[in-house]
Amino acid sequence: MCPTETRSLAAASARRIVILTLLAQVLTLTFTTWLILMPVVRLSIGDLSTILLIAIDIWEQTPSEHRAELRHSLQERYGLTIQERPAAEGTPSRLPYLVLLGDELSKRLDQSLTIRDAGQTGYWVDIDSGGHNLRVGFARERIGTSPLLALLAVFLVGITTSVAGALWIARSIKKPLANIASGMQEMQRGSQPIPLPEDGPEEVAELAGRFNRMAAEVHANIENRTIMLAGISHDLRTPLARLRMALEMLRGTARDPAYLNKMENYVTDMNTVIEGYLEFARLTLSREEKSIALDTEIREAVQRWQNDNATVSLVQGDPVQIKADRFAVARMLDNLIDNALHYSEYQNVEVALLRKPAGATIEIRDRGPGIPESVREAITRPFVRLDAARSPRDQGAGLGTAIVTEIARLHGWHFTFEDRPGGGLVAMINIPGEQLSQHP
Repeated sequence: MCPTETRSLAAASARRIVILTLLAQVLTLTFTTWLILMPVVRLSIGDLSTILLIAIDIWEQTPSEHRAELRHSLQERYGLTIQERPAAEGTPSRLPYLVLLGDELSKRLDQSLTIRDAGQTGYWVDIDSGGHNLRVGFARERIGTSPLLALLAVFLVGITTSVAGALWIARSIKKPLANIASGMQEMQRGSQPIPLPEDGPEEVAELAGRFNRMAAEVHANIENRTIMLAGISHDLRTPLARLRMALEMLRGTARDPAYLNKMENYVTDMNTVIEGYLEFARLTLSREEKSIALDTEIREAVQRWQNDNATVSLVQGDPVQIKADRFAVARMLDNLIDNALHYSEYQNVEVALLRKPAGATIEIRDRGPGIPESVREAITRPFVRLDAARSPRDQGAGLGTAIVTEIARLHGWHFTFEDRPGGGLVAMINIPGEQLSQHP
């Protein structure tokens, strides 16, 4: 499957609206130009050409002594000026209307004519009439209207309005979807999102209402499950404590001390499992996030293990400041280091904190047997034990990796595994860049 480009729904909607509006404007401009504007322009050019030619004919038929009076009359009534000059002045006009007017006069008089722009005085055209060079001018007011410019202005106003409308529509689409995405992110981290406003269009309001109800139900189910798990685990500790006390009382009279020790080991294992359940429940029920120096937390975790004579070393600790639950981070690090030491048979375990452009990564590197890719996702689930994945001697409750996964999820981090070059496994916690302080 070919990769598809990720696009914002709001941007894509705005783009489509602008494209469709632009197409409609272009078609409207084209049809208006050819079916309405051009016929009107041709008619106007024909009328002005006729007026100019009639004025020339009258000029030629008028005796010289009366031409001054005729010139004044043409100027007053029609805004036209006729002069006898041999040379042209001004620059050729590029206005479409005047270019078409020059073509029409050239066609009628069978000579090449060009309308020239004489500035404030108007426009001129030099015509060879009966061996005389006549300069016929007309005021700028005669072509004061600019239909093409008017159409262009309408086109630009339409496009501007369409773009503004598209952006407004895109914003109205993006905002509720962004709120839902933000709420989903809060749910993913185990928090109950702030209820979305159930207003706006009917479909958006209904979607917001359904999301609010779903979020409340999911949060209630998580709380009920966690409280029930914590309650059951807590209630089991009392009979186990009594059972341990009874075993201690039997120690002096037992005929088989080895069997009694085995029973005590069973009780210890059950207590370990229950403690794991309680810890898993506490992670969901209560968290206190505050700004911490992650590199300092990692150094302290490594130091704790080194104080217990564990072969753990910090190979890199870039400064990273984040907002997180300090207790949860410490528990996560202890679980990862403990697993790495246990499954690598207490060979040297390396810990690294790497700050990258895209965020930060915590790496726990061991030289154990590794974990097959086919079971890596499964062992991150709560209460799942895959003993053969790392060591057949593993007798844990199956919560160590699940607790790490839960801590990472609640903080918006990503927990994954990679094979270590040369053998072994690398457990990685990837922290997104937006969670890092700009000044660690």
